[in-house]
Amino acid sequence: MATVGEIYNLIDKIAPFSNSFEFDNVGILVGDATAKVQRVGVCLDITNEVVEKAVENDCDLIVAHHPVIFNKLSSITAESVPFKLIKNGISAICAHTNLDSATGGVNDRLAITLGIENAVRLVDENFDEGIEMARIGAIEPKTPLEFVNFVKNQLSSPDVRYIEGSKIINRVCVYGGAGNDFILQAKAAGADAFVTSEIKHHQWLEAKDLDITVIDAGHFSTENVVVKPLALLLKDKLDCDVRIISQNPPYNAL
Repeated sequence: MATVGEIYNLIDKIAPFSNSFEFDNVGILVGDATAKVQRVGVCLDITNEVVEKAVENDCDLIVAHHPVIFNKLSSITAESVPFKLIKNGISAICAHTNLDSATGGVNDRLAITLGIENAVRLVDENFDEGIEMARIGAIEPKTPLEFVNFVKNQLSSPDVRYIEGSKIINRVCVYGGAGNDFILQAKAAGADAFVTSEIKHHQWLEAKDLDITVIDAGHFSTENVVVKPLALLLKDKLDCDVRIISQNPPYNAL
């Protein structure tokens, strides 16, 4: 039976925790590295609902993408997720920006899901850490609107916002999650379209002048593509039960 620490070491080989951004909070965020694990739940976000499902399914550990503890905590109350994890004896390992950049991680899976061929890695020059986050490569040519609809369907995204460039889409750059500051770099790298999320008003205005198709497909939808592959990888490597704790985007859209 694996321990929390041994599972941490396995994830570290897949997505080295040292490759996370300096601002990030990753690793064993709740629990004891020596604790034995019989069942692992894998998800994008550790929420109250996820903890409830983990308890129902007798999970000893949750492996998640987003950190369950990110900002400084001034208290841990009975209503908080960390408290409920501790109360129920559930550990938490969170692999965030290290999983975004990893081979087979968020951005590789996003590129594969959107049919990008021969994707290459791009360093995010907004940071000084030299971490390769975005991916860029060729797709089967599509008009901008064809590609927008393709993205919406492939990612099962409930809410897609976009602007159309004038060019047929042959080359696409992706940056799962909040890659809104990468639009200029995507354009400079030769992308006809850029897929990410959390684009701000002034960035939409700037993007219109760049003549590039930009698609905001939602933070959840651009990153949730990694959950199933990660669960399958852990299941293949571990002598314990691994299951996906299913989630939907945390908002409704008309």
